Amino acid sequence: MRGGRTALTFALAAMAIGALSLLGVLRPLNEALMEARFRLIDRAPTGDIVIVGIDPYTLEQNERWPWSRAHYARAIDNLFDAGADVVAFDVDFSSRSDEAGDAALKAAIDAHPGQVVLPEFYQSYSGRRGAGAMKRTAPNPYFLDNAVIAGVNLIVEPNGVVRRGWYGSAAEGAYRGSIATVLANAPPSRRGSFLIDYSIDPHAIKRLSFSDIENGTFDPAEVAGKQVLIGATALELGDEFATPVYGLLPGVVLHALGYESLVQGRALFRVNDFVMVALAALAFAFLFRAGTVWSQRTLRAHALVFGLTFGLPALVQQLAPVSIGAAPVYIAQGAAVGWLFFAELRRRAHALIAQKLETVRQQALIALVMRDSSDGVLITDADGRIAVCNERASFLLGASEESLTGAMLVDAAPGFPSLRAVAESAADAPALVDYKVVVHGETRVLEVAGSSTFGRIKSGRGDAEPDLHFSYTLRDVTARKNLEQAERDAKEAAVAASNFKNRLISTMSHELRTPLNSIVGFAGVLADTEDPDRRKHADFIRTSGGRLLGLVNDILQISRFDSGDFTFNPDDYSLREVWDDCIAKVEALAEAENKTLAYAPEKGFPTLIVDYELMARALGHLLSNAVKFTGPGGAVTLRSRLDEDKSVVVTLEDNGVGCAEENLPRLGEAFYQGDSSLDRAHEGSGLGLHIARRCIELHKGTLSFESAPGEGFRAVIRLPASAARAARAVA
Repeated sequence: MRGGRTALTFALAAMAIGALSLLGVLRPLNEALMEARFRLIDRAPTGDIVIVGIDPYTLEQNERWPWSRAHYARAIDNLFDAGADVVAFDVDFSSRSDEAGDAALKAAIDAHPGQVVLPEFYQSYSGRRGAGAMKRTAPNPYFLDNAVIAGVNLIVEPNGVVRRGWYGSAAEGAYRGSIATVLANAPPSRRGSFLIDYSIDPHAIKRLSFSDIENGTFDPAEVAGKQVLIGATALELGDEFATPVYGLLPGVVLHALGYESLVQGRALFRVNDFVMVALAALAFAFLFRAGTVWSQRTLRAHALVFGLTFGLPALVQQLAPVSIGAAPVYIAQGAAVGWLFFAELRRRAHALIAQKLETVRQQALIALVMRDSSDGVLITDADGRIAVCNERASFLLGASEESLTGAMLVDAAPGFPSLRAVAESAADAPALVDYKVVVHGETRVLEVAGSSTFGRIKSGRGDAEPDLHFSYTLRDVTARKNLEQAERDAKEAAVAASNFKNRLISTMSHELRTPLNSIVGFAGVLADTEDPDRRKHADFIRTSGGRLLGLVNDILQISRFDSGDFTFNPDDYSLREVWDDCIAKVEALAEAENKTLAYAPEKGFPTLIVDYELMARALGHLLSNAVKFTGPGGAVTLRSRLDEDKSVVVTLEDNGVGCAEENLPRLGEAFYQGDSSLDRAHEGSGLGLHIARRCIELHKGTLSFESAPGEGFRAVIRLPASAARAARAVA
């Protein structure tokens, strides 16, 4: 059954499209499409033909019209003297003129036998006599001894537009070619008409003024070896015709376009209408089978057909002299689209009925949900009168449903937030407002969500009128608000305590650094003595004071990190100069214990864009840690390279005692030490690695550790690729 309907649909569509095509209904659309293709395709003329126009300037130079034919004789002589191949006229020479002028023209023609083309044309009789018959108007026999005759009639369609040119026709028992055919040397076997290719730009065809030709004021190279076509181009001479692309053009220009169409092999012919109707039927079948509902598949199918229908004819016309009248395919696609719309309307009608049934069911469910909801629900009209109130809302407001329904909201709940202004300015965007209400001596905080909606209700006359309603959802958030307030109080207390701690650490650190600097300085003065006991005690004071000063500086630095009271100033620095600065602080201890400090960069390692002070502090703490845990004769090496992703990798490794693997994740925590016993072999506050990690993180980098007991220790710094300045690489 369905297959029969589909076949019937295809047959009806094909017959309808065929009827439209045969009745000529699709011709305007085909012509419009062909004109669009003419505008898309741009072709240049061959340059083998030159138009000599009897233009306004020529008429201005001569007081009388028509002229003596001596003017044409001089033009012919001047053109052939310049090397023109053929001179053709689109000028009426059917009658005799003044004797001297006619004689001059005949002499000029006879001087160049077979090279001058004179026109003949057909015109209809006017008046009663011979009405409807065609009269042949040929050149006067006086001029025909050595001239060639060609037809100059143009095919004007009923709408006044010239689209076609003639190949030729039989006249008085002999073949008479058109002027375009004669100039193009087309074989005399071709008869009938052809479509002129208007993608050839007529304005690019060379034009000269007849006055310049007659007076000899032109460049002979412009006409040498070329076909010359002489005709009227001035508007007042009335030889203008409508064209599908370029508006009004002189007849002589249309003859030139016909010539160009022939010599370029662009004399267009149309594909048979029956072929296009068959293609349209196939396109309709393809689109129909692609789907009868809007989907990605149907859209792709329609896009494919539309693209091929427009693009393929343009491509074919670009490559070959073929004009494809694609209007039937467009009509077929339009029919397929109409079928889709019809199917969509039918589908939506069924969906609307189903939706109405679903709406009734949902309304029943909504009423059930509202009744049993844990949130209160109030719905008011535009004036604020309560239309709907569920049981939960009456409980939260401390009133009965009966007393609330029909009452004004401002009277039933004094101070209740009005959301009308919010709803009118923000459409359906819900607004949340807290509302406090006292019920039985208990203060409740209700979170109110409000929104507005336009509905349509039946009036007394039976028609539907728009009506604005407001809906409010009430939720008891008293416990949550109390908890949030407690959390805020706790956070404020914690922030205040943290700020106090930072201020205390900063103040005490500064207060401690001043006397410590004095102690260390004066201990150095006391150490400058020959008494060994005094020097020993002074060195102990200076060492202890220096350690305490370092601890104070570390605590102060952490305080700055936490408070943000520091500046980050990156610039270009060589890693070696940072390393050398760090070595200077531990060099004496390393030499005393015969420890080796080495730097092994990768070849071509670049300079770095870092904050010198922070990077030096990070490397200094890592180096101090490595020297501390490396025994006498040990080695500490700094290596640097660029990773595959151009990130910077700096590794500081030693061959010291190493560290247990379970301690590695916590290294870098403030005050954490791998060995926290009171009898540990090495002293330290546990802040060095923490400060080093904080300094590296400020550079958007990471600090990680690799170690095992007895296998040494490796600190790996990774910095992003932006920290490397490749343009200033150093060895």
